[in-house]
Amino acid sequence: GQDLVLALGLEGGLQLGGPVETIPLGMPRLVVSRTGTVVYAPRSPAELVAVDRQGVVRPLHDATAEFHNPRFSPDGRSIAVDINEPTGRDVWVLSLEQGTLTRATFENDGHDAIWSRDGRALIYIGTRDGRTQLLRSRMDGSPGEPLASDVAIAPGGWLAGGRLLAVTTANSQLRGYNIMVDSAGRLVPFLATNFSEAWVGTSPDGRWISYASDASRRFEVYVAPADGSAGRIQVSTGGALESNWGADGRTL
Repeated sequence: GQDLVLALGLEGGLQLGGPVETIPLGMPRLVVSRTGTVVYAPRSPAELVAVDRQGVVRPLHDATAEFHNPRFSPDGRSIAVDINEPTGRDVWVLSLEQGTLTRATFENDGHDAIWSRDGRALIYIGTRDGRTQLLRSRMDGSPGEPLASDVAIAPGGWLAGGRLLAVTTANSQLRGYNIMVDSAGRLVPFLATNFSEAWVGTSPDGRWISYASDASRRFEVYVAPADGSAGRIQVSTGGALESNWGADGRTL
C-alpha cells in the first residue's frame, strides 16, 4: 500500500502514483526503465465473500485487504486466509460466528495454509532459518513447528492414510514443481515427472487428488486416484490452475 514517490533530495519528493502493491517483506512491485519510465502494479484490496452455485455473492467480513488462499475449516465455521501487508504476510483466521479476524502465524512470510484434519491446527509455508518450510500453527500464538526439514513451497492436502502432500521445486533431475508426500519428517516423491505438477489438493476422503500439470504445454487440471490404481483424467480444457474440492467430494 505504499505511495510511489520520486526522490528529489532532502527537500522531499513528488508523488507519481500509488498505492503500490507490495510483495512479502514490503518490497514494492515496480521497476524503472533506463529511460526513466516507471512501471508498477497498483494495490488491489479485496473482500472476503461467499459465492453459491447460482453466483449469488454474500460478504463475509467488512474488511478489505490483499487476501489470498481462503480455506474453510473442516467444520465450516472458520476460514484461514493470507493477508499481504507492507510489512509482510501471514495467515489469519476469520470466525464466521464471531466475525473476528485473528492472526495465526508470525513469520511475516506465512502463507498458503491448509487445515489439519481435526481443524485444530494450520499447516502452512513459512520462512525458518532462511529456509522455506512446512510449519504447523496450533493457533495459540506460539511459533510454527517445522514438519519436514525439506524446502517446500505449498502444502497440498491429506491422503486417506493421514499422510500430507506438499509441492516442492525441482527434485533430483526433474524440472519445475513436484508433488511430494511426508514420510517420517521427510518429503519424498509422490508425483514427480519431467513436467511441472503443482497446486495439488485431495478429496475430503483422501482417495483422490487434483493437480495442475503443464504436460500439454500449458497448465491444465487433472484428477487421479491417490493410490495410483488408474490413470489421470483431464478435467479442464482452456488452461487452469488452483483447483479446490467441494465438501461433497464430487465437485471441483
